Amino acid sequence: MDLKCKNRNYFSDLRCIFVIFSLGPHLLWAQYHFNFENTTGSGPDIFPGSSWEQVPADRWKLAAEGAIGGNYSLRHDFDNPESGCDYLIFNHDRIGDPDSLVFSFRIRHGYAPSSSNNWQLALLANFQEKPAQIQEGIVLGVNFTGSDDLIRIWKCEGGSAAELCVTPVNYQEEVGTDGTPLFSLVWNREGLLRLLYANSFGTEPVQIGSCMLEQLPAGRQLVVRYEYSSARDRNLWIDDVILDGDFTKDRIVPGVTGVEVVGENDLKVGFSEYIVHPSEGDFLLGDMRPDAIRMEGTDVLLEFPVSFPNRIPQQIRIGNICDVDQNCMSDTVL
Repeated sequence: MDLKCKNRNYFSDLRCIFVIFSLGPHLLWAQYHFNFENTTGSGPDIFPGSSWEQVPADRWKLAAEGAIGGNYSLRHDFDNPESGCDYLIFNHDRIGDPDSLVFSFRIRHGYAPSSSNNWQLALLANFQEKPAQIQEGIVLGVNFTGSDDLIRIWKCEGGSAAELCVTPVNYQEEVGTDGTPLFSLVWNREGLLRLLYANSFGTEPVQIGSCMLEQLPAGRQLVVRYEYSSARDRNLWIDDVILDGDFTKDRIVPGVTGVEVVGENDLKVGFSEYIVHPSEGDFLLGDMRPDAIRMEGTDVLLEFPVSFPNRIPQQIRIGNICDVDQNCMSDTVL
């Protein structure tokens, strides 16, 4: 069968995605697709799998009750006697140099959103576990900051969120607690990021917002964030997650981009990409190990137990540094 999209633009590209998607599970344009129907064995949409993480653990599962499409959807399914903020993280290959990037999903939020009951999905993200937060990435959702229930796009850098785009869609008023809307982010090389929305199945997606984003983040994760008040858990479902772009297996070894003194006993070591959280023994300043390590994006902040001696040259030895794909750099002396 020959499938082609003619008169290519962002709306026709998106329609083409859904035409191909509707033909069956074996003919998919997207490089990552999760419909959460594969409940046994192995495969790209099995959940949970080695590429998925839950923070805290055991908060999400595949559920037939309230499924958005098909037999199952991904559901928050932890009966929490207290309020909470739970994360689901999918680890993917690095983004290369794409001409375009498309990210779409369907969602149901079974309780009216507020400042303490809200959801977001973060694209090309970097998640920090302690304290749990989205460090980097493009965030789409409701009430990530504020409480007006409008769908927005934010960009996270260093754990701080800056608004990129606000839309006229009020989730509580236009979607409610029973709706299963489709949201799609479409980015092109010229730097235009468009947000499309369809409020129900069979409805043509329409653009509800846009902004300029000249450079994509370099994060390696797709993050679902769900914040809820006491007795309002188990009210989020997600389905039909599609992520398409130039994703390639990373075989590049990380390298040191710089070392900076940032305090009397603090060093900042920059790396060329995100690395696995190192241990204190991976850094030696003379014979001294740091007694605290903090990650900030691709930088590692080292706090040593005593102040650095004045006007005396120092060497720092770095070892056992690997990225998330287990590409490990050689031991380095600086």
